Formats: sequence, structure tokens, C-alpha cells
Amino acid sequence: MARCRQVDAIVVQALDRWGRSVQDLVLTMAELEALGVAFVVPGHIDMTTPMGRMLAHFLAAVAEFERELIRERVRSGLANAKAKGKLLGRPRVASSQVEKGLLLLDQGKTYREAVQQTGVSCSTLIRARREKKKLQAKE
Repeated sequence: MARCRQVDAIVVQALDRWGRSVQDLVLTMAELEALGVAFVVPGHIDMTTPMGRMLAHFLAAVAEFERELIRERVRSGLANAKAKGKLLGRPRVASSQVEKGLLLLDQGKTYREAVQQTGVSCSTLIRARREKKKLQAKE
């Protein structure tokens, strides 16, 4: 909308809601300034002053740092869980339940009916049916 000159200003509640990358913020602010569109963070940062722009860069750097810390902690936690032998992700569905769902679909039941009768998710049944068709096509 800014590029089409449909807005005069973009208002964000907090700077970290716009993005968590200093590079993205700097590029966005430069582009908006070139387009003549104001970037406003009410009550926090006056982007029209050098001090306000410096504060915006600083806060964006802190947000980016925070995001990287979270990512690092999550990766560490997942690696720790794997090392302890914990299974990650959704629990596996019994193949017999999937086969039962496929049989119901082959009998003309809808996906909704097959899901309700087997407890297998619709996406699992769709994936299983697709894989079954691929195997049959190879034969």
C-alpha cells in the first residue's frame, strides 16, 4: 500500500511487532522515507529525529538478539531431548488404524466419516492414500 501511495503513515504498536531484524527495519525505514510515508511508533519513538532513529536501531538489535537466544535455547532443548531418547513431534498413528481409514474411503465413506470412525487425522489419510496410489502406479 505504501508503494502505491495509498497510505500516508504506518503505525505499529511496538517496534518488535514490525520485525526482529535490524537489517529489515533499516531497509523498511529507508524505503518508507523515500516514499514519503511516515513510520510511527506511538508514544515511544519519534522517527523524525536522529535520536529516535538511533533508538529504533537499538531496540531492533535487542529484539533480533532476543530472537536468536530463543532459537538457540529451542535447538539446545531439542538436542537434549533427542539425546535422552525422547520421541519428538506428534505421536505415530497405528498403521492398522490408517489401513482401516483407507478401507473406509475405498468403500465410499467421506474423509470426515473415516476420521470419526478411526481417530486418524484427515491429513494422515490424505497422505496415506496418495502414497498408496503412487505404489499402485509403479506396479
